[in-house]
Amino acid sequence: MKNRNYLIIGTLTAIVLGIIFVRLTTETNIGLIPWYSDIGALFFGIILNCFVCYSIAFSDFNQVSSARLTKYKLRWLIDISIFSGLATIFTSAVCIRLDVGPAENWVKFIGNIWHTLALQFDLNVSSNETVDWENIPLAMQFGGSMAIHFSKLCYAFLLAFSFYLLSFFIKDQHNPDPIKPGKRTYILTFALIYIVGVRLIDMCINLNGRNMSMVNFFNEYIFLFVFAILLFYYFQPGTSLSMLIKNLVCDCDEGPNSIKGQLQGIMRTKRVIMCLCFIAIIFIPTAIFGGLAYHTEDSIGILHILYNATLLIYWGVVLLLFLTALEGKYNFKLFHQNGSMIEDKMFLPKFVAPPIMLYILVTVILFVLFNVLF
Repeated sequence: MKNRNYLIIGTLTAIVLGIIFVRLTTETNIGLIPWYSDIGALFFGIILNCFVCYSIAFSDFNQVSSARLTKYKLRWLIDISIFSGLATIFTSAVCIRLDVGPAENWVKFIGNIWHTLALQFDLNVSSNETVDWENIPLAMQFGGSMAIHFSKLCYAFLLAFSFYLLSFFIKDQHNPDPIKPGKRTYILTFALIYIVGVRLIDMCINLNGRNMSMVNFFNEYIFLFVFAILLFYYFQPGTSLSMLIKNLVCDCDEGPNSIKGQLQGIMRTKRVIMCLCFIAIIFIPTAIFGGLAYHTEDSIGILHILYNATLLIYWGVVLLLFLTALEGKYNFKLFHQNGSMIEDKMFLPKFVAPPIMLYILVTVILFVLFNVLF
């Protein structure tokens, strides 16, 4: 079976499972399903993002691959699905800080265009346009945002689960198609523009819905964080930062030793990113107990405790998305050169799951404190 069919079948399976789970969990719920559906995040931010990242990493979209390579691609797609879902979640979670505004004119322009297209096609493509955030109580804003975030997380997990199910039905292909060499500059450039564009549009939609400035997504600490990560990668043995960036827009020829060095550097960098995110989350309880006394008269102050860690995690997940795409690309090259691959199979359970679970737990605790105190 061609590789594109695995992507299509996995997507259709996720959609069917999503419809079933949505109906099962909301059949007796008096809440409005469209408030929390956020179809735009599912289709453009998660599903199409997987297709685009696949085009960056692998050049055999319309070909047949060996069983071993296909199973690796499905494991890789599981990672991409989860990271894409986390990126959409933390895009809106960063907007929990409500004192940075108003939105710039160009942010309003992009956000209003998206809203106009949604009305034109009679689609609810953004929960942030469905919910009138400015005219509902702050507690309901926080609770509604959490509901939307969990729905996006469910979408990502359903898509990842679909690819996991497909891995049980892989049959060995005795005559896999040969890979045709090519630079694919236009395809990769379009894919890179799409990923950056979706992230930018998602930011504008969330900021416009809450009338907040783009400054909300940037500060000096984030620039320092990104610079430190790039510097860490640059000084690792056997790595080349220029070749890493160049591989985002073209298929560069590299030897096995260079590919192995790049893969080791990518895996170490991904671990460092999540360790820093974990440390940032650990500082949230410190801020709760150390600064709660100063916010007992300020409801917004309690919510701001989440802001810095959330912003760091958002940019960390965006970096993970690009690094994971490049990791798949380098393994694809290495496999076709000497038949080997270098994987970090325990990265998700050991380095991604603990900080995300801790973040969710701390968020729930803050939500309870918010409602008890106010």
